[in-house]
Amino acid sequence: MRIEQVKVEDAVELLPGLISLLVSCVNDSEGISITFYPPLATGRAEKYWLEKFSEIAKGKRILLVAREEDRVAGSVMLEFPGVDNQPHRGDVQKLLVHPDFRRRGLGSSLMTALEETALAGGRTVLALDTLKDGEAESLYTRLGWQRVGEIPGYVRGPDGRDGTAVFFYKNLA
Repeated sequence: MRIEQVKVEDAVELLPGLISLLVSCVNDSEGISITFYPPLATGRAEKYWLEKFSEIAKGKRILLVAREEDRVAGSVMLEFPGVDNQPHRGDVQKLLVHPDFRRRGLGSSLMTALEETALAGGRTVLALDTLKDGEAESLYTRLGWQRVGEIPGYVRGPDGRDGTAVFFYKNLA
C-alpha cells in the first residue's frame, strides 16, 4: 500500500478509482456521514472529484490517496481556510476507506500521512468533524485528536433522522 499526494496532472489516471471509492463508501453507509445519500450515482461522484481537483490546482486543498497496486483504496483531504489570520490551519475532510480495504489500519495510515504533510506545509492546527458514535470518532480519539464538542442535528440522513456531529482538533506544533 502506498500513500501519495495527488497532483492535478494525476486527475485523469485517478478519477475512475476515486469515483469508485466515493460511490462504494456512500453506498455502504447509512447515508448520513459522507455528505451524499445512497445510492450515489457515478456522475455525481465524478462532478464532486472534478471540483476537488480544481481546488487542488488553485492551492486550496491537498488530497492524499492510498493505492494498492493500481486500485484506489482510500483518501483524505485537507482544505485551507484561505484567510489572512489562519495560514497555519487546515480542515480535514473525507477520510474514505474502500469497504474492501477496511480493518487494515489504512484510516490511521492516511491520517498520519496527512498530519505529516500538513506539518511540512506549515499547517500546525487541524480541525475536523465526524458523526457521533461512528467508527471514525474512536479512530480520531486513538490518534490523539482532542474532542471539543458536538452539535445535535448537524446532519440529516435520507430517512429524515438527525445525526450529531462531533468536532475535533489537533495541534501538530
